[in-house]
Amino acid sequence: MFGDLILNQLENQTPEGGRWRLDDSKLWYLSEDQAKAYLKATEGEKYHTSFFSKEEVLLEKHKEEIVKSLPDDVAIIDLGCGTAEKSLIKVEEAIKQGKNARFHLVDVNPYFLTLAIRNSKEIGCIPVAHLDLIENFPIIFGKIREKNDAIYIHFGPNHVNFEAGFLKKIKKSMTKKDAIYISAHQMRNEKNVDEIIAGYATKEVEEMNFKVLEMVGFDKKHLQYGVRLNNDTIECYFTVKSVPEYLEYLGIKPGHEIIVVTSRKPTLEEFEQLLSIFDYKMWLNDERDFAIAVCKLKESKK
Repeated sequence: MFGDLILNQLENQTPEGGRWRLDDSKLWYLSEDQAKAYLKATEGEKYHTSFFSKEEVLLEKHKEEIVKSLPDDVAIIDLGCGTAEKSLIKVEEAIKQGKNARFHLVDVNPYFLTLAIRNSKEIGCIPVAHLDLIENFPIIFGKIREKNDAIYIHFGPNHVNFEAGFLKKIKKSMTKKDAIYISAHQMRNEKNVDEIIAGYATKEVEEMNFKVLEMVGFDKKHLQYGVRLNNDTIECYFTVKSVPEYLEYLGIKPGHEIIVVTSRKPTLEEFEQLLSIFDYKMWLNDERDFAIAVCKLKESKK
């Protein structure tokens, strides 16, 4: 089933300069196998240090202030929850502060939802799980809005996997009582480009990114993995060395590239520009390459 979805993506493409694209984020976590490969990749030292531990440190440091800024009665939505470990830092703090917080999980992958529910129960929280695409968030948001006056959205770094306009779509659904949490991993600067690339060049990340091509019949012997920074965007891609006979009809040829992951890496200034559509408070790490922010609608000018 998933292989057919991926093949359909390829069949409907006219590649530019021999470059094919499978970098739609909804293709990354279709199967349980993909989810497990992702978890293994995030446990790797380079990837974990580059992306996860810095956010956890900032959240632990500022969780009390973040949660205090929320209404006493609030729905917390983890949008693209994975295992929900980061959002649960704030949910646990909300429980500690005596807030009436209802927790909602949204993810396309049932395996992730199972893990997130288990992690939630470990802190005494029974969440509501939504198996759905992040792109369908306006529909989910509308249903949650029916029973909740104030909503806090944990979006984290997921915004970099969508067009910039997607954040504006979320903003249109918000009211003045709502807030959205956004983070920036490894913000680009003059010194850290090689480090950013290295975080995506590990064997574990390669294995994770290979899964989408494995589902349509590629073998590792057919491909060569690569990572590059293209302007402000990381591209993870496979160069085709040979094509399985049953895939030749697609027009994929040796030397072509299949881009499987793209992830924007803004500078600090670019991240602040992204946030500028909101009123926001931002916290930086000491290296100033990682940021978290809580954003609310701007006050209307009278």
